[in-house]
Amino acid sequence: MKRSPLAALMVAVIACSGLAGCGSSNAGSKTTCGDFVKMSAKEQKEVMRSYLEEKGESNPSNGKVALVRLSAKAFCATAGSDSSTIGEIDGNK
Repeated sequence: MKRSPLAALMVAVIACSGLAGCGSSNAGSKTTCGDFVKMSAKEQKEVMRSYLEEKGESNPSNGKVALVRLSAKAFCATAGSDSSTIGEIDGNK
């Protein structure tokens, strides 16, 4: 059976678009400041919870999540740019 290059391209595009939509709003430390500042408070808290879990905290308290969220908001409003990631709030790139 001969396969069409167009069909293969369409399958690749569909597969990539499906992957791109999943979990993009909750990427933890890889979330950019540009995306973070556009999120609702609830979404920001979810991102910060993921960020803390990436750093080894399996069940961060709501207070810690709130504190780190404020740190991220301050970072994005001052030293960070739209392309800076949330993971940079602790000085790591």
